[in-house]
Amino acid sequence: MTKSNLSIIIIGTLIAAFVGASGAQAADKKTLTGASCTSTHPGFTIDSYGNALNTSPSDLMITCPIVRDNERGYVSFMQVHIQDRHPGRNARCILLSRFPLSATAQRYAVPGWEYTRRYGSASQRLNLGGFHRWYSGGTFVQCVIPGRYGSAYSGITTLHYGEEG
Repeated sequence: MTKSNLSIIIIGTLIAAFVGASGAQAADKKTLTGASCTSTHPGFTIDSYGNALNTSPSDLMITCPIVRDNERGYVSFMQVHIQDRHPGRNARCILLSRFPLSATAQRYAVPGWEYTRRYGSASQRLNLGGFHRWYSGGTFVQCVIPGRYGSAYSGITTLHYGEEG
């Protein structure tokens, strides 16, 4: 192998590594289980599959933190997968960010509440949009999950989102 061929191979490898690394930073996608979520109310439980469930007969607010690796990054899209097992009530979720401007924190919601459209054992995907600018505060999802229906529990199975910036 000649010196010029070796140089071309090394340069090509370096370019491919650089393009691959910068591409990963531009569209960082993450998937979290419902086990990353929390609630302070009775009836909240995590099952052996990592789902965040509501075992109480009443609706339950569940909060899920969103990990942002890039301080100046923003959440480009958010999808929450819900298992809605209650025929009379819908689950709903919203993407929020706390943006501390002064002594009080404000919540910014985009685009607003999204609701499940049917019930059953199949998971439903709610598309919550994204923040197309960065916020210095914490980003999180809040969902209201219907209470149990007989012995069927509703809950959050996974969260899938992208961070760009």
